[in-house]
Amino acid sequence: MADVFLSDLPVLSQKRLHWELNLPCASIGAHAYLVTLKSGARGGWAILTLPSQNLANVFVQTYGKFSRDSRPLLALRIMGKEVFCKHSNKPTRDLWVVKSLVEQQNINERTTHVNAAPGTSKPQRREKLASSFQIAGFECGAWTPDDYLTVFNPRYSCKTPGTVKFRPQSIVIEIERSHSQRHTLLMYYHDVVHIVTDARTDVFFSLYSAPRIYLNKRVTKPESAYVEWLTKDRIGGIDELHEAFAGFSLVYKVSLCNTEDHGRVLRLGKKGGIPPIKPKAIASLPAKMEFTTAFFKLVGELQMAEIYPYRCAFQLNKLVSNAIMPPECVLQLLPRVRQLISEVGPRVAAEILAQLVAQDFGHVGIDSDLSGNMLMHAFEKRIQISRNILTPEYFVEQEKKHANMAYVHRVMITPTGVFSYGPKWEASNRVLREYSEYQDYFLRVIFCEEDGEQFMHEPRVNSDRILKYQFLARIDPDQGGAIVIAGRQFEFLGFSNSSLKTQTCWYMAPFYCNAGRMTAERLIKSLGDFSNIRTPGRFAARVGQAFSDTIGSALVEPAHEVEIPDVERPDAEGKNRIFSDGVGKVSWDMVKRIWKSSERIDEAKPTVFQIRYAGAKGMIALDPSLGGDKLCLRPSMIKFLGSESRKIEICSWAKRLPMYLNRPLIKVLEDRKISDATFMGLQNQAVERLRDAARSPYHAADHLRRRGVSSQSLKLPWLFDTLCNLGLDFWDDPFLERTLELALLIDLRDMKYRGRIPVPQGLTLVGVLDETKCLREGEIFISTEQDNEPEEILGDVLITRSPVHHPGDVQRVRSVSVPDYSPLRELRNCVVFSQLGKRPLPSMLGGGDLDGDLYNIIYDRNFILSHNEEPAEYPSVKPLNLDRPVVASDVAKFFIDFIENNLLGLISHRHLLIADQEQLGVYHPNCLKLAEMASTTVDFPKTGHKVDRKDLPPASRAKPDFMAPGPRVLISKEKGLQEPAHEIDDDEDTLVQTWYPSDKILGKLYRAIKENEFLADVRNDLRPSRPKDLLLILWNYFLQELKKMKLSPPWVEYLTFATDTRAQYDEQLRWLMQGYSDTPWKSILSEEEVFVGTIVGKEKQTRRQRELSSEMKEEFDMLVQYTIARIRGETETRDVKLAKCLAALNVCVAGGKHADQLRSFAWVVVSVLMTEVDALQKEQRKGKGNPVTMRVGARRGGQ
Repeated sequence: MADVFLSDLPVLSQKRLHWELNLPCASIGAHAYLVTLKSGARGGWAILTLPSQNLANVFVQTYGKFSRDSRPLLALRIMGKEVFCKHSNKPTRDLWVVKSLVEQQNINERTTHVNAAPGTSKPQRREKLASSFQIAGFECGAWTPDDYLTVFNPRYSCKTPGTVKFRPQSIVIEIERSHSQRHTLLMYYHDVVHIVTDARTDVFFSLYSAPRIYLNKRVTKPESAYVEWLTKDRIGGIDELHEAFAGFSLVYKVSLCNTEDHGRVLRLGKKGGIPPIKPKAIASLPAKMEFTTAFFKLVGELQMAEIYPYRCAFQLNKLVSNAIMPPECVLQLLPRVRQLISEVGPRVAAEILAQLVAQDFGHVGIDSDLSGNMLMHAFEKRIQISRNILTPEYFVEQEKKHANMAYVHRVMITPTGVFSYGPKWEASNRVLREYSEYQDYFLRVIFCEEDGEQFMHEPRVNSDRILKYQFLARIDPDQGGAIVIAGRQFEFLGFSNSSLKTQTCWYMAPFYCNAGRMTAERLIKSLGDFSNIRTPGRFAARVGQAFSDTIGSALVEPAHEVEIPDVERPDAEGKNRIFSDGVGKVSWDMVKRIWKSSERIDEAKPTVFQIRYAGAKGMIALDPSLGGDKLCLRPSMIKFLGSESRKIEICSWAKRLPMYLNRPLIKVLEDRKISDATFMGLQNQAVERLRDAARSPYHAADHLRRRGVSSQSLKLPWLFDTLCNLGLDFWDDPFLERTLELALLIDLRDMKYRGRIPVPQGLTLVGVLDETKCLREGEIFISTEQDNEPEEILGDVLITRSPVHHPGDVQRVRSVSVPDYSPLRELRNCVVFSQLGKRPLPSMLGGGDLDGDLYNIIYDRNFILSHNEEPAEYPSVKPLNLDRPVVASDVAKFFIDFIENNLLGLISHRHLLIADQEQLGVYHPNCLKLAEMASTTVDFPKTGHKVDRKDLPPASRAKPDFMAPGPRVLISKEKGLQEPAHEIDDDEDTLVQTWYPSDKILGKLYRAIKENEFLADVRNDLRPSRPKDLLLILWNYFLQELKKMKLSPPWVEYLTFATDTRAQYDEQLRWLMQGYSDTPWKSILSEEEVFVGTIVGKEKQTRRQRELSSEMKEEFDMLVQYTIARIRGETETRDVKLAKCLAALNVCVAGGKHADQLRSFAWVVVSVLMTEVDALQKEQRKGKGNPVTMRVGARRGGQ
C-alpha cells in the first residue's frame, strides 16, 4: 500500500498540511505526494499517498512508531505538534492519483539528477525564497498626469497589516482582519501593466483590470474541532467603500513593513515568471479635486443632452468608467469638446472622441505624458487627423458597407465595475431594424470576469455575492436594476438563445417614437402574445427570437403565408414523433426575393435558409413545386402568436463546412472500436500539412486557401503563389511571416488542446426533411458542392452532432442518390433526412431537430462502425411553470440562474475524465448518467429543471495529461509568437492538482504533438538567410514591368489620396483591433489576429471568442473590399487605377518602419496592384498572339 495514516494533527487546512509535509517527504526522496485531510471523533487525521509502496515503507520506518509509547527514528512535527503515523489499513482507493504521482516522481527525479550540484543532497523546502513580504496595509487609486512628477492619487486606504506574495502567475495581497477572516486580492501578471517601487518602502502595481477579490473564512467542521474548514466567497470589495472605488482605481500601493525588503522585492523582477520591477520616484498626493466631487460634477455635465449628444457623452463617460483617466482630467476637456461639437456636428465629434479614447489616451499611466498642455495637444492632433478622414463621403461609404448592420454601444459588467466600449458595427436584428432611428437607446451588455473571460463557477468558491447581489441588482427591475451611462438610464430588455450562452443580453432606455413612449415592457408586448408561456426560460427564448442576429429581410404578404401540417406519427410505444420538427418550405419566387435582400445572400444564392418570421423560427427549404410567392410554416416552427411583423429575417443559410473531430467524439469513437491508428494517422497527416506550409510557399497558399485564412477579397493564397512565381518568398516580409506562423500555431493548438483534427473525408451540413418521401428509414441524401460543382457522396457514412456524450449519439447510415428529376436536387449544401421509420434520425443524435442544427458526416472508410448502438432516450419532463404570467423580474432571475447553473462544460469535463479512467469508457454507468445530465442541462432553459452539482458522479482528483491547460500565447512584433513557461500558482486555498499520462487515444494524440519542437522547426523553415525589404523589391518590380509596357502612371499626383486612404484604413483596423478585444478598455488584439481572422485567446478560444472571430473576419473583409474599391474606383481609367495603387505602395515603402506602425495596408495594395499588372500582362500576350505562359500567375515547375 502507498498510503500512510497520520493522526494527532493540529488544527490546520489541507493545503497547509501539504506544505508542512514537504520537508519530511523530500528527506526520504519522495518528490511527489498527495495528502487528504479528514476528521473523526478523536480529532484530525489524514491519508498521505506516496508514489510507491517502497517510499511508504521508508516514511513509516523513519517517522513512524511501533506503538504510541515508543519513539520514532525522527519525530514528525506539524506546526510544533508531534504527529503519529503508520501504514494505512485500507487499500489505496484512487489508483489514478498513484499513477499521476509516479509520473511526477519520475519527472522530478530526472530534473533533480540533471540539475543537482555536488554536495547538495540535503533536502530543502521547495518554497520560493523571499517571495512573501509583510505589509502595513494597501491603498488603491490612480496615476494623475503631472508636468514633472509621477503622481499617485489614493482613493481608498486600508491600514490593516497583511502580506503581499509574488507567485508564479500572480500577485496576492492578503489582509488578515482576524484569525477567522482574511481578504485576498488576486492580480494575474497578464493583467499587470507595471510594477514599480519608490526609494522607500512602497510598491505600486498598475493594472489593466481590477483584481479578483475574495473573503476567506476559517471555521471548524461541526464533527471535529481539529480540522479547519475554509470557505471562500467572491466579493466586489473588502468593504463598501472599497467596492465603490474598485472598478475605477487600478493602481494598488502596498507599504512594506521592513525597509530591507525593498531590495528583495526589486531582485524578484524577471524571475520565476514575475514581470520586471523597477525603481521610480513617485509622489503619493491627494487629487486636486476629490474623486467623488469630480465624478458627480462630470456626470451632471454629461446629462445635459442638448450640450453633449449621447454618442459624445458615451465616449467621455468611457474615459472615467474604464479607468482611463480621472474625472478632473475629463472636466478639463469639456470646453474644447463643446467647441468641437459646434464646429463639426455631433456625428463627427463622436467619432473623433471615440478614436481619441481608443488610440491616443489609453490609460494615463506611469509613463504617460498626457499632463497639462500635453493633454490638449493630443486632443488637437487627433482632431486634425480625423477631420480629414471623417468626411460626409466617409459616413455614406460606412453605411453602404454595413448595410443590414447596426451601430451598437456595448457595456461589460464585472464583479467590480461597469465598463463601456464601442460603438461598433454588428449584425442587426428585428428590434434594431424596427427602431433603426433609435439605436442609441439600446445597449448590448455582457456579464463577465474582470479580464473579459466568461464568468464561471470556481471550485470551492461561493459566488452568490456577485451573482445574486452585484449582477442581479443591475438586471432585476424589482431591485431597481438599471445601468446609467452618461445620464441615460437603461433597463433590462432580453436576450437570444445564443447570447444567453455567452452571458450577453440587451438593455434599452425609454424613448419617444410615433407610437408614443416606448419602454422595455411595452416593446416586449409589441413583439407578440407571450401570456400563455409560464416558464421564465422559455418566455425569454421566445422574446429572444426578435434579438437573433439576422442578415437580411424580405416582406411576406399575408396571402403568401401558408400553414402546413407537421409530419408526425406515433411509435410502437404510442409516443408521438415529429419528423418535420422545425422545418418548412419556400417557393422559387420567394427564394429569389430573399436573395435580393442582401448582397452576401445574392452572391451565395442558397436554397435553404435559417429564419425568424413573426413568432416562427427554424429552417425553410426550397420546394420547386410551389407556385408564386409562398412561405410554408409548420406548427413546430410557430412558437408564439400575436406578432404583427411581416418580414422574414434571415439568420444564416446552408453552407458546406469542414468536419473536425473533437475530444468527446474521439472518445466515443474509440470506445466504439475505431482503431488508434485511424486517429493517429489523421493527426499526423494534419501536422505534416502544417509543416509543409512552412517549407513551401505553394503549400502555405494551399493551407490558407483550405482554412479560409484572412479576407477573401485580399486573395492572400493567390498572392503567396504569385510572389513565388516571381522568385520571391513571402517569409522575407516579417509581417507575412508572423501571419503564417500564427495561422499554423492556431491549428496546431486546436489539435493538441481540443482534439480538433480535420477530417478530409468529412463535412458539416445543416439538416432538412425529405418532402418527397423517397428516402427510406436509415437513408440520407447529401446535397453539396465542391468548388461550385455538385458532389455526390454515396455509401455507408457516420453522422452525429455536437455535443456527443452517449454511445448512440453517433449513427451509421446510408447515403443514397436520388433521381435527376427529384426536387431534392435543387437543395444545396444540406443533409436531407428521411421522414420514414420508427423515430426521426436527428432526434437520435443527441436530441437534434431541423430548426438549424448542424450535422457532422464522415465518409472515410476507416471510420465505418460495425453496428449501431441504441440512441439515448430520456423521459420528457413537465416544465416548471409559474402560477402567474412571467414578468421581467422572473426573466432577470433566470438569466443569473443560468450563469450559475449552466453546468454543461463541467458535465462534459467530468464525462471525459471518467471515460478515460474506467475500463468501460463511455459505457460506464457514471458516463451514461452524465450523458443524461447533459441532456437535462441543455433543456434547462425550456423546462426549468436544472442539474444539482452535488449529483455529479465523483471522479478522481488526478486528471489525464491531455486535460492540462495550455500555455498562453503572446504575440510580439519583435519576437513573434511566445509561449511563457506555464507554472501553477502555489495557492494556499486550492488543492494540489496531479496529472497522469493517459494510455487512451486522447493521451496518445496529445503527447504526439510537441508544440515547442513544431514552433522551432517552423521558425527554422521560415527564417530567411538574410533580411530583405520585400516591399521595396516589389516596388521596383512594378515600376520595371510598367516601363516595359510603356506605361508611366502619374502616381505622384495621388500621394495625398494614398496617405488619406492609408490613414482611413489604419483607423478602421485599429477600431477592429480594439472592438473585438475581450477587454477593449485595457488592451487590443494584434494586427496579425485581425488579418488572420482568429482571436487567439489566453489559453484556448472561448465560445464567445470563436463567435467574435467569425464576426471580425467578416468585418475585416468589408474593410478590405471598401479599401480596394476606393483605390480602384468605379469609373477610373486604367492609368488612374495604377497611379493610385503605386502612390499607395509608395506611401508604405517610404513611410519607414516604426514599432507601432500597422503593416497590412501594404499587402492590400500589393494584391490590387498585382491583379492590375497581371491583367495587363495577359492583355499584351493575347494581343501579340503569344501562348499564355503567365508571368505573374503561373506556377513554377518543381515546386
